[in-house]
Amino acid sequence: MAGELIRELGVLPSYYLHYYYEHDAAVRQMKQETPRAQVVADTEKELLEIYADERVDEKPPQLDRRGGAWYSEAATALLASLVAGTGDNHVVNVRNAGTIAGLADDDVIETLCRIDGDGATPLPQAPVAPELLGLIQHVSAYERLAVEAAVTGDRVALRKALLAHPLVGQWSLVTRLEQLLLETGAEHLPRFAVQKVAE
Repeated sequence: MAGELIRELGVLPSYYLHYYYEHDAAVRQMKQETPRAQVVADTEKELLEIYADERVDEKPPQLDRRGGAWYSEAATALLASLVAGTGDNHVVNVRNAGTIAGLADDDVIETLCRIDGDGATPLPQAPVAPELLGLIQHVSAYERLAVEAAVTGDRVALRKALLAHPLVGQWSLVTRLEQLLLETGAEHLPRFAVQKVAE
């Protein structure tokens, strides 16, 4: 991500934000590569086959392709804080519960929390700048609508979810993505299949 952008935002953005802040370049690159979901699925299959052998006692090289370096260390440290009740600080996903103004209390946020035997307590933070909050609100709206669509099979909620997503937001893309999603993912979306029969 451009150093100038980081300086102007005044924050250190997550790597994933390049999908939003450098959208066109990210899409061009993804079109030239095997989709990340396919890479991960293939790698997971290989890893499960390797781990089926109980004699394996070294890290398989495929694990480096999976991504998430240091997740195991972070998870172990988090569990140690929970069990020991030490009150250490960790970045974890929790209910917003008023931590970030402008989001619903039950929106999930990733934030710095105090971890003890009772769980995770978000630490207070300064208000989020509008240029950052707007993106967070868009993504939260998408997540909420996507869950509603998945649970109910409501095609309107599905289209609203896609429309709310900052990387979609165009009606022609929404209708095309809806069609592709329901064609290619039908076996994983039974509620939509039931609704389609009912129509």
